[in-house]
Amino acid sequence: MKNIQVVKLKAAQGDVAERAAVPRTFAPGTSVSKKMRRRVEKAANHLGYAPNIIARNLTTRQTKMIGLVSDNFNNPVFLEVFNLLTRGLQERGLRPFLVNLSGETEPEKSVLLLQKYNVDVVIFASSTLPTKIAKAFKDADLPVVHAFGRILS
Repeated sequence: MKNIQVVKLKAAQGDVAERAAVPRTFAPGTSVSKKMRRRVEKAANHLGYAPNIIARNLTTRQTKMIGLVSDNFNNPVFLEVFNLLTRGLQERGLRPFLVNLSGETEPEKSVLLLQKYNVDVVIFASSTLPTKIAKAFKDADLPVVHAFGRILS
């Protein structure tokens, strides 16, 4: 009887270890043996499983979402810039979130939208950054990178 309990205990420990390896396999920078990684990835492919990135975002508090904000969507030069920026972000595992400020009179609405989606940083692509918009981002404590221009007062 005692041998049966030991076998069951070892099996249970193996099950727990194997199940614990599944989330680690999909988490960047974690250590999982190559053999276990192959087993988990094979099973995931067979079952059509993909990790839930939104759930991971809740744990890490990072969305890897970058707000790409501009008031120049009608400018063909900026459309090419957006094309290059979005592709570059995606190649790095980041997700662009486009916000069009053309004609926007209340930048706070756009800031609120960016906050709702919990973007990690904002790239403001415009030749100028109006003070009202800069203040709205600062008040919301959103990190901003201003590309292509200068701040207007």
